Amino acid sequence: MEAKFKRHLGRRLAAHPFLYLLVVDRWFRAAFCGFLMLPVFLALFLPRIWTKSPPGFRPIIKVSGLDLAQAWSLKRSALKSMAAGRYEEANYSWMAALINNPADAGLLRGALKNYLSNVDPKKYGGAVARHSGWLLALTATNLTDLELVAQVLARFGRSDLVLDFLEPQKKALTPKLEAAYLKALLFEGRVGSFSNRWNLVSRKAAMDEELRLCHAAWDSGWSGARTQPDSLRMLRAALDDSGPGILAARLLLIVACRRLDLIECSQMLDRLTACQADTLLDHIGYWRLLALHGRKDEAVRFTEPLPKQPASAKEVIALTGLYQEWALPDHVQRVLKRFLAEFEGSAELWITYAETLLTSRDWDELRRLALQMRNQPTGQNDLAAYSHFLEGRAELGLSRHFHAAAAFQKMAEWDFHHPGLGLRAARDLIQLGYAELARQVLSKLEPPLGRVSEYWNAVFHAAEKLRQPDLMVSAGARAFELRPNDPVVANNYAAALLIQRQKPEAAVGLTLFVLTRFPHSLPAVVNHAAALLRNERVQEAEALLKRVKTGQLSESQRALYHLNRFEICVKRERYEEAWLRSGLIDLRHLYSPQVRWFEDTCKRIFPASATLLFPRSTD
Repeated sequence: MEAKFKRHLGRRLAAHPFLYLLVVDRWFRAAFCGFLMLPVFLALFLPRIWTKSPPGFRPIIKVSGLDLAQAWSLKRSALKSMAAGRYEEANYSWMAALINNPADAGLLRGALKNYLSNVDPKKYGGAVARHSGWLLALTATNLTDLELVAQVLARFGRSDLVLDFLEPQKKALTPKLEAAYLKALLFEGRVGSFSNRWNLVSRKAAMDEELRLCHAAWDSGWSGARTQPDSLRMLRAALDDSGPGILAARLLLIVACRRLDLIECSQMLDRLTACQADTLLDHIGYWRLLALHGRKDEAVRFTEPLPKQPASAKEVIALTGLYQEWALPDHVQRVLKRFLAEFEGSAELWITYAETLLTSRDWDELRRLALQMRNQPTGQNDLAAYSHFLEGRAELGLSRHFHAAAAFQKMAEWDFHHPGLGLRAARDLIQLGYAELARQVLSKLEPPLGRVSEYWNAVFHAAEKLRQPDLMVSAGARAFELRPNDPVVANNYAAALLIQRQKPEAAVGLTLFVLTRFPHSLPAVVNHAAALLRNERVQEAEALLKRVKTGQLSESQRALYHLNRFEICVKRERYEEAWLRSGLIDLRHLYSPQVRWFEDTCKRIFPASATLLFPRSTD
C-alpha cells in the first residue's frame, strides 16, 4: 500500500523533482531540515545572548552557546588534571574556562580549590585575590564560599584580605570563619582586636590546633599574665610536630620580635629557612629587630641581595616601609621600580610608588608613572582619576600650569574608586588653588565618606576658598556632629555661623569652647567677641577686643576685628567712631553676607554718604 502511494505521488510530482525528493527520500529530507535549522542554531550558538550573571549584578555578563560548551569541556579537563595531581595543567584549564564564562561560580570554586594544592604563592597570588573577590561578588558573600575564600587566602598568607572580606560579616561568622578571623587579626598585628574578639567568641570558634597556637602566641607576647611561660613551652613543644611545626616557628618568631629576643628570632628564622617555609615578612621582622639592637648597618647588608623574593605586593610594601623607617629613600625607589612590573595588578603598590615620588618631588618620574599607570588594566578603571591627578601634580611641579589644569580637569571627569585617594587629592587641590575641582571630586565621595569628619573638613575648606558660606555651614555642621570635641572642627562651624549670622546661641557656645582650649589665641578672641555681639552682649565683646593687638592678626582676621568694632559702635550709637571704623574694614576679606550687612547698616546710619561708600550698590 505504501509503495503504491509513493508511485502515485511520484507521478503527481514528476514535474517537481525537489518536492519529490523531499517526500520520497528521507535522507534528503533530513539534510534539508538540518540546512533550515543551521541559521537558527548559529543564531543561538555564536552570539553572546545568554545572561549568566545573577539578577541585579553589574556588569551584566553575557556568553554564547560556544562559550558555554568550551567552558564545560575545559572544566572536565581541569577536574581530570586535578585528580591526576597535575595542578599546573588544572590551573590553566580553570583559567581558560573562566575566560569563556566568568560568571560561573562553580568554575571559580574549582579554581580556588586547585590553589589549595601545591602551587607557587608568588605566581598565583594575584589571581587568588582577584578570583576570591569575584566569587564573593557573584554569590553575594555566601558564607560557604566565604569559608573557601578564607582558607585559600590563609594558605597564600593574605591575612589582610581575609580581614577585608570578614570584617563586614563579623557579626554572623560561622565557627570556621571565626577561627580564620582570629588568626588573621593576630598575623596582621591587631593584637588588641584579637584579645577582645577572643573573649567574645572563643567558645564559638572552631578550636583547631592552629588557633590554640595563635592564642598561645598572644598570651606569650601580649597578655602579661602568669601563664606566659606555659604558653611559650606549648609553642616550643609544637616545633617538632610535622603538622603545626612551621606555624609554631613563625609564631615564635613574631613573639621573639615582640619580646626583643634576637637570639630566638634568629633561631626561628633559621628553622623556617631550612624548611623553605620562610617569607620575606619573616626576614623583615628579624631585620627590624637587628636595627633596634643597634645593628642597623648589618641589617641593611642582609637586605642586599634579598634572601627571599617577595611573593606579593604586600611584602614589597612592607620592605619599602622598613627602608623608610631607616631613612633610605634610594632603596625605597629602587625596590618599587624593580617589583612594580611584577605586581602590576596591585593598586596599593602603584599608590605607594606615587606617594614616594610625591614626597621626593621627582616630577619627571611621577609624570611617567602617571602615564604608565593608565596603561595598566588596574589603571584603566580603579586608578584613572588618581593617575590624572598625579600627572597634573607633576606638570605643576614642572611649572607647566596649562597642562596641569588640563590634567586636573580630566581627573574631575573620573570617579575615585579608592575614596581615601580622592580625599587626599582634593585636599592637595585646595592647597594648590583648584578649589572648584576639589569640590567636584568631593561631591562624588559623599556616599562612601559621609560618616568621616575629615571628609567634611575638606568640604568646608573647599567652600571657604570658593567663598560659599552656605556650604561652609552645612559642612561645618556635619563635621561637628561627628567630632564635637575637636576644637578645630568647632572653630570652623562657629566661623561659618558667624558669617551667616545664624544660631547665635550655638555660635557663642562653640567660640567659648575654642577660647577655653586656646586662651591666648587672638583669632579665637575675635570670633568669641563676634559671637557675643550676635547675642547682644556688647560690653563683654568690647572688653575682649581691647585685648587684641591688630598687628598680630592676618588681613582676614583684621577685617573681622574692625567689623566687630564697627558693630559695637553702631550698637552703642557712637556713629562718628563707627564712620571712622568703616574706613578700616577691607571688604575684600569678608564674605558676601558680612558685606551685605555692613552695606545695609551704613546705608541706614549714613544715608547721605552711602553713594560715596558704595557707588555700585546705590545705582
